Amino acid sequence: MKKFLIAAGVGALIASSAAIVQPLADSALLSSVPSGSLTVTDWYKQTVYDPNNNSIGEVMDVLVSRDGTINALIVGVGGFLGAGEKDVAVAFNAVKQTV
Repeated sequence: MKKFLIAAGVGALIASSAAIVQPLADSALLSSVPSGSLTVTDWYKQTVYDPNNNSIGEVMDVLVSRDGTINALIVGVGGFLGAGEKDVAVAFNAVKQTV
């Protein structure tokens, strides 16, 4: 019985994912990348510092809304070598990228 429930759950997940994917119209394709664009990898696994330049954690994930705007960064803070680390959500507009 357990195996059936897991399989049914996976099947439902696959079916719901397929409903989300829709072909793009040719007008939605870009001929070039917009200037000033950043990728998620520009943020992911980057060290986060406080205003005094002390390391407080690392970006573990990026939260994107359904309309495509970035809402927050999930930052892993505290702990030692990953043990005892906690994930906290930080508003995206509260973080700035530095060189």
